[in-house]
Amino acid sequence: MQSPESVKIVERFFEVIYDLKKNRNIHGKQSFTREYGINYGNFYQLEKNKSRDMFQLEWLKILVDDFFVNSNWLLTGRGEMYLRIPQKQIGIKNKKHIFYNNSIKKIAK
Repeated sequence: MQSPESVKIVERFFEVIYDLKKNRNIHGKQSFTREYGINYGNFYQLEKNKSRDMFQLEWLKILVDDFFVNSNWLLTGRGEMYLRIPQKQIGIKNKKHIFYNNSIKKIAK
């Protein structure tokens, strides 16, 4: 069982996942977990019951490193969900992304 503060962090993690999916920055939860080597069963169970003690801190690092999520927001809920960066192409894991108005969009190859 996780502490109430840890549950809030997990909730923010899934809030980002839903936002990335809504904005088509990821194809879906299953493809996200496959791409990053996350056990989908654990991911799914945690999504359904955020107090389960199976969250991995490295999952936060993925969002911070590859999707420019604000680490302060993830941990505390303060600030914006995404970092504000100049509008330019950014190479991530051999993919091209562009940042527009607080959301990341893939550039077609």
